[in-house]
Amino acid sequence: MKLILKIIGWTFASLTVLIALIAITLTLISDEQYKKWATAAASSATGRELKIDGEFNVHFGSELGILANNIHFTNAKWGTRADMVSADRLEVRLSLLPLFKGVLDLFIKIDGPDVLLETNDQGTGNWVLKEPDVTSEQEPVSKAKKADDSSVFPLKPYLSNFEINELVFVFKDASSGQEIQAHFENFRAYVDGAEIPLSLAGTYQGVPIALDGKLGRIEDYHLNQATPIALQGQLNGAIVGINGSLGPLFP
Repeated sequence: MKLILKIIGWTFASLTVLIALIAITLTLISDEQYKKWATAAASSATGRELKIDGEFNVHFGSELGILANNIHFTNAKWGTRADMVSADRLEVRLSLLPLFKGVLDLFIKIDGPDVLLETNDQGTGNWVLKEPDVTSEQEPVSKAKKADDSSVFPLKPYLSNFEINELVFVFKDASSGQEIQAHFENFRAYVDGAEIPLSLAGTYQGVPIALDGKLGRIEDYHLNQATPIALQGQLNGAIVGINGSLGPLFP
């Protein structure tokens, strides 16, 4: 029995030292190096250039935090402007301890995002990042594999805060000439106990819109089942209400 306790003790001590060494090593890496890795990885994955012209900060502790300023993601070559997406500031925090309980606890805040979605004369969207490799043969997905797929999230998402401030959104269709514009001063959703409060204020095609209410129960999203929603607000001065259900999100 003493031998077993010693083995457990030494194993725990070794893991503690290993984790401490990893944490120390990560803190020794400069923020500039993290910025280079992040932009290179994004560019490699998408085929587009990601630029972070401002401060980029990574910190470790009970949570992993990332702060980036003056972000630019380039548009398609045929696009009507240089950036498809830009943002003044992005803050993301991931709580690490809840991961051991299977919970993905995220804090996300985006300030000043400017998003342009557009299509060219052929109907191709600028969100199409890489052309599919038609030469490579794709293995068909078997029915057995589909049957094994679970509709329940492997990690339970938990948004302690999801906030967007001063969002500018534009959609352009080159073939029809249609253009949609929206400006949202504030959008926020977060988990409050079992429910998800939501608030939104802004304009859509120049029409003022404001909404407040509940976007369902977090446990329903975890189980991928329908959840009741209730939203109230104003649309161009008229009082509106939305009551119903949302989901399941995945088949």
